Amino acid sequence: MRGAREDLSANVPGRFSPDDWTRILTTARERFETRRAHSNLSELEDWQAVVLDFYRSRYWGYANDYRPPSPPKKKGNLGIRLVWLLFVAFTLTEAGIAWTGQNYAKSGDRGDFLILLLVIAAVVGNILFFLWQYRHHQD
Repeated sequence: MRGAREDLSANVPGRFSPDDWTRILTTARERFETRRAHSNLSELEDWQAVVLDFYRSRYWGYANDYRPPSPPKKKGNLGIRLVWLLFVAFTLTEAGIAWTGQNYAKSGDRGDFLILLLVIAAVVGNILFFLWQYRHHQD
């Protein structure tokens, strides 16, 4: 019974929850002790029979789809992220808007106007993405 957990989980796809493992090991011990009391086989053969029963009966009805909870991700300081977003929006993208706006003003071409609209949409989209990303933020 020392390697019971390894024997019972060797060919199981997925994981069992910690509570299920406690119950599985308790059930395995009970079944093993029952077999030992009513069998003339060796201890190893009785244990093999318990392990085979575990696999043949599809893990005694326990679900093997447990996923441990992931630790909460700590995001950076919201204020710093907002300042960075505004810096990018008001410097780098303003240069893009000014350049494309200047090109459109000089040429009046419809293609330059569409490029200007795309740059403006990118700036607005960036700010909207920031707001969407932190919609559930709590201090």
